Amino acid sequence: MLRGEVIILGVLVLGVGIVAYAYPQTYCVDSFCATSGYPYRDLGTVLIGMAIVAFIIGAVVGEEGIPLSRPNVGAEALTGTHLCTNCGQPLRPSDVFCPYCGQKAA
Repeated sequence: MLRGEVIILGVLVLGVGIVAYAYPQTYCVDSFCATSGYPYRDLGTVLIGMAIVAFIIGAVVGEEGIPLSRPNVGAEALTGTHLCTNCGQPLRPSDVFCPYCGQKAA
């Protein structure tokens, strides 16, 4: 996700959270109407908290976005380096097990 998408999501969640937080439960009998409380106040509080988290993530994430996976380094770029036979990540000569997936080094 990109920074802008995270911030837009935060704005939407904040808007819904504010409405839920401030929405009163009103009942009417004949011509008399009264407010009995705010039944969605807890939900509104949670949504506002989620929006704050989205804003913090949006501030931390760079313009390139959140990396969804770690790039795998090709074998040709690692001349003389051993690679894990299971996940393909580079291994140090002293590694007995792969530090990424736990596979026993060949």
